[in-house]
Amino acid sequence: MKETDCDKEKNDISAEREGIGKRERAFTKIMIESLPGSFSISDANGRLVWWNTYYQAVLVGKDDHEMFSTNALEVFHPDDRAFVLDKMLNVLNQGIEETGEGRVLLRGGPKFQWRMITGKRIIIDDEPFVVAVGIDITERKRLEAITAFRLRLHDIMDTASLDELLRVAIDEVERLTESSIGFFYVVSDDQVKFSMRVRSTSTQNLEEEQHNISLNEEEILAVAMQQRDVVIFNNYEASIKHGDAPDADSAIKRLLLIPLMRGVTAHALLCVGGKSYDYDEDDSIMAGILANFAWDVFSRKRAELSEQKIQKSLFQSQKMELVGQLAGGIAHDFNNMLGVIHGNAEIAMNQEAIDGPLLDNIKAILKAAEHSSYLCNQLIAFSRNQCVMPIVFDLNTMVERVLGILKRLIGENITLVLKWTPTGRQKVA
Repeated sequence: MKETDCDKEKNDISAEREGIGKRERAFTKIMIESLPGSFSISDANGRLVWWNTYYQAVLVGKDDHEMFSTNALEVFHPDDRAFVLDKMLNVLNQGIEETGEGRVLLRGGPKFQWRMITGKRIIIDDEPFVVAVGIDITERKRLEAITAFRLRLHDIMDTASLDELLRVAIDEVERLTESSIGFFYVVSDDQVKFSMRVRSTSTQNLEEEQHNISLNEEEILAVAMQQRDVVIFNNYEASIKHGDAPDADSAIKRLLLIPLMRGVTAHALLCVGGKSYDYDEDDSIMAGILANFAWDVFSRKRAELSEQKIQKSLFQSQKMELVGQLAGGIAHDFNNMLGVIHGNAEIAMNQEAIDGPLLDNIKAILKAAEHSSYLCNQLIAFSRNQCVMPIVFDLNTMVERVLGILKRLIGENITLVLKWTPTGRQKVA
């Protein structure tokens, strides 16, 4: 009888323990499923042994049988796997808790999420396992990228050219949307053509390697003007060819167009393309934020350059006015001296003792003084903003007047000759 009671007590204890175990497993499963993110456990070889529904359905996308043969590293972006492996080895070998950020492929990729993952080691039956808990930080990474982009534009605004500002913008949009080509177009005032084109760095490199990018710009502008909103082409037909090669190296099947509107007017158009999978709303939002901010900086820079140009033109005008006033003052004084020369030349001509050659010299001096006085009067009139009356004169006659002086100035070893032509006279030395 005693043994029977003992057995009953043992059975009751076993049943109670089994019930507690079931409840613990149920509670554990509920807690794991309630986590706001992914949960997984992998063995020392990286093979998955436990996971929550979010991890399986959203991240991996496999059934239960396939999950058990999946390595935890396969979930990560290929460029991040070395970093993740290093963190996992630290957890397994040193027993330390590691936290890191990486890109996790969604259901095999190529689309991914940025996730912050914390890993910790647990020991079960003397075997180490890695428990990993992760949360989605994609939105935070986007905000960080936008902030860094804004700071960079502000830093280079004073030193960069207009082209460089737009190129920085298109390079960043191209990187964040995983595109392979990019253009930033400035729309003309008549809204029917592009007044400025800026290519991304990667697009420039393709063209420098003699790759022809066959985009129909007229069609792109027409669609953007018609929609006046974000346009996504996930079935576009374009290609990239090398030189005159008949076959395309790659196809451009997807385009994202972001018209930059101010009211009802489109001022610019950002275009990226060549993504390996479809563009979506997230891409358009990110590209729109960056493009609009870049355009605001571009417009401010352009306005500053325009103002600087106007100020430079005004300064040049003021400088020319001062030069004109100075020239007028000098011309006025010089004109007074020419009056003395002119007067003395006339007096000398009236002297009876002057022979022929000397009289010719004095006449030449008189003519030169008259001509110089005329030039001085022109300068004085210009400096005073007076109306200068132009006259028609015979160039050959003017040359003849100074011919005598020129012959004496050039020396005896040089002969200056005038040859007559049917249309006039030409000077030949």
